[in-house]
Amino acid sequence: MSFERMIQHAGNTEIFKKIQAASHLPTPPAVAVEMIRAANDPNTNFETIAELLAKDPGLAAKVMQLANSALYRRVYPVSSLIQAVSVLGLKTTCTVAGGIAIAGALRHLQCRGIDLKLLWKRSLTAAAFARRVSPHTLIADHDALFLGALLQDIGMYVLCSVDPEFYAEFPDATQQTHTVLSIYEQERLNVDHAEVGAYLLHLWNLPTPIVSSVAGSHDVSSLFVQPGESLYALITRAAGLAAELWINPNPHVALVSAASELVSHTEMNKTQLVKTIEGIEDEVLDLAATFNIDITDADTLVARAVQETLAFFQDHGVPNPQG
Repeated sequence: MSFERMIQHAGNTEIFKKIQAASHLPTPPAVAVEMIRAANDPNTNFETIAELLAKDPGLAAKVMQLANSALYRRVYPVSSLIQAVSVLGLKTTCTVAGGIAIAGALRHLQCRGIDLKLLWKRSLTAAAFARRVSPHTLIADHDALFLGALLQDIGMYVLCSVDPEFYAEFPDATQQTHTVLSIYEQERLNVDHAEVGAYLLHLWNLPTPIVSSVAGSHDVSSLFVQPGESLYALITRAAGLAAELWINPNPHVALVSAASELVSHTEMNKTQLVKTIEGIEDEVLDLAATFNIDITDADTLVARAVQETLAFFQDHGVPNPQG
């Protein structure tokens, strides 16, 4: 079933018509589209990607920064774009570069009722969590999952573009759980920002695993999740739960909830979960630096969440979602 037919079947065409007619929708930089498409082109090679990056010195610098970050723990510094692409890998370079370009385009948007800084903290945390989890699942495209987790809230920007006052009546939208936020959106639109965001990415012609990751980030049963791609949505949903550590008064509860979701839907064991969570802090900080997002308080809040989660596992074990 095509995306357009799914919209008609869902019975919520009005907001999508407004999105199509809107003149101020977020648009992806050309280099972002090129990079993401290159990630899925079997003929892409290191030289092609290096040439694309060279067209955007700022983006090239960010890719170099990531290749030299603690995430890749190089003995010798990376000093050229070809080396950077080699260290990161073709698909990862393309996907991360595309994400950086999109993030840069969105960062200047304004919306009443939304704390954009906090929204980006949540996005980066979700992306970091998804990246840590992905190798322990049957996900085929780890980079698509990463970008889907990073962009899972892009629908909020779309709704603000269509109606700048949409969240004005909702008290501090980014300080609420996504369950509460989704209810607010559903009551007014019959869809939520996950499906709206998926529609935008569909209009951008991004690969379907990315679209499905965003579409099902609140509800995996969404019609907009493509057949065979529900695991992308499940992991993105778990990553979103982990990212709520920024708004939870007991931040480790967010990571425990994410772990419970993973126990329910993957074959990850306790050791894998512990290793995933242990690496979150460094991942978030490195991604924040790469994406030029200021999260100076991450080193205390995320570290606290990680420590308290590991202590919880020690005392109680990984929570059973049925318990």
